[in-house]
Amino acid sequence: MSDISFNCYRPPKPNQSHAWCLEIAENPPDDLMSSLKLCSTFLTQAIEQDNEVDLHMAHTLTQLLPVFVAESHDSSIEDSYVHHYLAPILQSIYSTDKRFTVRWANGALIEDSVYKPDFQVFSRIINIKCIVIVAEFKPKSHNSAIESDLIKLGKQMKIMYNELVEKRIPTPTVCGLLCQGENLKTYVMDMPSPLTYRMVKLSSVTLCKNVEELHLLPTFISKLIQIKNITIENVTKAEDCIITANNSMHRPPHNPPESWLSYSFCQLSRSNKKRKQDD
Repeated sequence: MSDISFNCYRPPKPNQSHAWCLEIAENPPDDLMSSLKLCSTFLTQAIEQDNEVDLHMAHTLTQLLPVFVAESHDSSIEDSYVHHYLAPILQSIYSTDKRFTVRWANGALIEDSVYKPDFQVFSRIINIKCIVIVAEFKPKSHNSAIESDLIKLGKQMKIMYNELVEKRIPTPTVCGLLCQGENLKTYVMDMPSPLTYRMVKLSSVTLCKNVEELHLLPTFISKLIQIKNITIENVTKAEDCIITANNSMHRPPHNPPESWLSYSFCQLSRSNKKRKQDD
């Protein structure tokens, strides 16, 4: 069980975030100007305290709070749902780190891949691209009836893991995010033995969609920072491995061995009941 404990990657608890949520709930701003003035105060406090959760909380609020106050969003449409609720948080946490490059929907996971994740994070070291986070976002009413988003996410993480091993990154891990409606689940995948891809659920948290639910946001941010910290360790190993190999002109052995990897996939499909009855 100690092998699948990732508690050491959790960020320090916030100093101010919960107090800010209470302040907003008790006296919510009523327009854009008052929202931004309040957020500027929070940003100043976060910078002075230098707490990671508080910093991303204050940064995210500058975009989320005016939307909550205006109540102009429509969460039933996937693009609107992602744009209003998820993008500000993900951009704050992952796009502000120079080691990461963020790609949104419609980009293929890898060349010739049938998968086009809603969101992915990768690092480019010299000329080698290492995909480390992949995500699927769906409103609850849009879940697939044939192959679930969880299965789709797991298949993509398997492809990512194989790619890192082939690039000789030692004992890699890959991370996944699955957000269905207001529920976010975070995952990490590694390989403890041959042909065994271990996908561990790290957390299950709820996304806030209005001022009254704002107290949920610090925990949501903390869980995404945990994924970021796992990923940073992975990217650091990749940088060390790739740069050392480039300087020495000697590539290290695969770890785990390539013989451990699997490239086969089962494809779920709906049975044709009419044809089955005819037979």
